[in-house]
Amino acid sequence: YFDLIEVGRKLTMTSLLAFYPSAYSSNQLGVGLLLMVLSLAFLVSARPYYHDALNDMQIVSYMLQCVILLYGLTIFVSASAADSFSADGARANTATSVALSVFCSMFFVLPLVYLFWQS
Repeated sequence: YFDLIEVGRKLTMTSLLAFYPSAYSSNQLGVGLLLMVLSLAFLVSARPYYHDALNDMQIVSYMLQCVILLYGLTIFVSASAADSFSADGARANTATSVALSVFCSMFFVLPLVYLFWQS
C-alpha cells in the first residue's frame, strides 16, 4: 500500500506542482513543503518498512527534502522582501543562508560521523 502513496507523492511533487505559473514560485515551494511535512508525519506514524533502518533512512530523506524546500522558501521570501536591499538586510540574508547551509550539510556529515564512531 505504501508504494501507491509514495508514487502519488512523487507524482504530485514532480508533475502537478509544475503547473503553477512562474509568478507563484513561493506557492510551489509552500505546497511542496506542506506535502512533504504531511508525508513525513504519515511515514513516522505508519513506519511501513519491515526493517527499522529502512524507516529511519526514509525519515532522514524526507527531513532533508523538507529542509531544502524550507531553504528555498526562505531565500525566495528574503529576496523578495523590500528591506533586503539595505545593508542590514543583506547581512541578515547572508547569515540566514550560511546557517541553513550548515544545517543542510549536517544531514550528510552526521551519518558519516556516526559510522566512523561505530567502527
